[in-house]
Amino acid sequence: MLGDLSQRESRRVILHLLPGCARCRTVTAALWNAGSDATNGVGDPEALSKRFRYDSLMNRVINRVRSAQADLEAERAEARHRMAELDARPRELWPALVQAEARFHTWGFCELLLDRARRARDLGRDLGEAGVCAGLTVSLSGRIDTSIHPDALVQELTARAWTALADVWREAGDLKSAEESLRRAEAHLLRGTGDRMERARLLERKAALRTSQGRPEDAARLLSRSILLYRRLGQWDQVGRVLAELGCIEKMRRIGEQAAIRRGLLRLWLDRLRRISARLQLLRD
Repeated sequence: MLGDLSQRESRRVILHLLPGCARCRTVTAALWNAGSDATNGVGDPEALSKRFRYDSLMNRVINRVRSAQADLEAERAEARHRMAELDARPRELWPALVQAEARFHTWGFCELLLDRARRARDLGRDLGEAGVCAGLTVSLSGRIDTSIHPDALVQELTARAWTALADVWREAGDLKSAEESLRRAEAHLLRGTGDRMERARLLERKAALRTSQGRPEDAARLLSRSILLYRRLGQWDQVGRVLAELGCIEKMRRIGEQAAIRRGLLRLWLDRLRRISARLQLLRD
């Protein structure tokens, strides 16, 4: 925002702010009002402009972001009405309805579907509903108008949809489909803005799958990489949460090693027993 970033980094910041990151909006709240007529209690606009060295180009960017955020909030409000309309219909009719009508093909509606899938899965309420919502988001995200929402952001939204679907497959026990969904999620994320937060989240979901596959060492490596990304972003609450998860996996790994040792000892005793039995049989003969 101070003009210290390269053009590429500045673009990444703007694209990150467009969907409305709550944390970043709080930190930069005063900056988005710097070019407005009202001070909103943050000081004289002219003084703020001088302080942050805004030029005409930056003011245009700020106005564009402010306008995009207002449009997005309106889209989200409309999406809530569409979701209420969907709830009034049987779930088996949802796919045909939302795919046929363009009023459902919006960023705001996809966000609601993803939130619905997450809550249904995390609360253990209905894995079937989580799968339907995640699957619909995968389909609808490809129909979002990229003249309204930048394609890089749509790619990241699609990646989140595939990740949500992977979680559903994993919890349903279909690890092969979960692996394929995460592969697709990673492919879309590579075409996104390069957001490290999104990358860290994907690494977490891959770690969850590796744990389900009985590969705790791989899961631990993936979680360690996600922790590194969260640290670079200053997301210390996420660092603490993933560290706790990593501790659980390390404990599981140690238990697995102990079980492996016990299995090895059992095999050794079985071999000895077989040899003793064979010798006794020879003596009898």
